[in-house]
Amino acid sequence: MLRLALPKEPRWEPMAFGVEFLVKPATTALITTARLRARRQMEDLRRAAAEAREAGLPLEGPDVSDPDVAGGHAFALTVMALGRELVMDWRGVVTDAGAPAPFSTALLPQVLAQPDIADRFFAVVSAGPAEITAEGNA
Repeated sequence: MLRLALPKEPRWEPMAFGVEFLVKPATTALITTARLRARRQMEDLRRAAAEAREAGLPLEGPDVSDPDVAGGHAFALTVMALGRELVMDWRGVVTDAGAPAPFSTALLPQVLAQPDIADRFFAVVSAGPAEITAEGNA
């Protein structure tokens, strides 16, 4: 059974360190867009690493020929792409001086680079289908 009354409005979600994100509902189009962007960026990293190796140049960036390194960077790129698509605002982010930092997509990667925030954000975005199933939409 599929319940058609799925969330359509953004909602505040707690992250780590007292940070909260205002998150759009994760639609198929937004999730797919983020995945495709992350995949393209990962392919760009692989291509650049291969070209540097072939040319005998030092590697500028991560060595994504290592599967563990590639997996970590693929996850980070996916989280960043999802953030660009879904995060609309934040609370609890402050400047070095301690003043509230206004939301900025340019600063979002710095916030999502925090492992606890990245993990929580990914879990919140991924939980959508699980929550729907729990509500009887299996």
